[in-house]
Amino acid sequence: TRFLSPDPVPRKAVRKAQAHVAQALAPKLAVIRRLGFDRAVATSGTIQRVARMARVLAGDRKASRDVHGHTITAAAIDEIVERLAAASTHSQRLCIPGMDPERADTLLGGALVFQALARGLAIDTWTVSMSALRTGLLLDIWQRAVTRSSEAA
Repeated sequence: TRFLSPDPVPRKAVRKAQAHVAQALAPKLAVIRRLGFDRAVATSGTIQRVARMARVLAGDRKASRDVHGHTITAAAIDEIVERLAAASTHSQRLCIPGMDPERADTLLGGALVFQALARGLAIDTWTVSMSALRTGLLLDIWQRAVTRSSEAA
């Protein structure tokens, strides 16, 4: 909210927020790039709403709230960021197809984080998960424990 409030939010403020997010994430992204990864899974409410908006904007008139397992491209995130940045007021943001009224004032900031991650890590496509990160971590730990115990048997 440091850069993106109060309304109206000028383009200059959006550019400052983009630069700030990219700079803040840069050291962490360097570590992730060095470690590597096979796929990108996004679990937050922000990406779920962005994915829904992208589906609506792509013509999916029946875009449900459940986007679990769907993918969203970096280009689609860029398009959502552009639409959010162009809507400098709350009432303008509410007019964006697929906008969740509860997120109209905060979605741009979260979308900027995903945009910076996609650019900084060269992620072309995210898989959207409705499960929380903690749930995924617990499942991963459980699966590893089951694998170890079956290998030991």
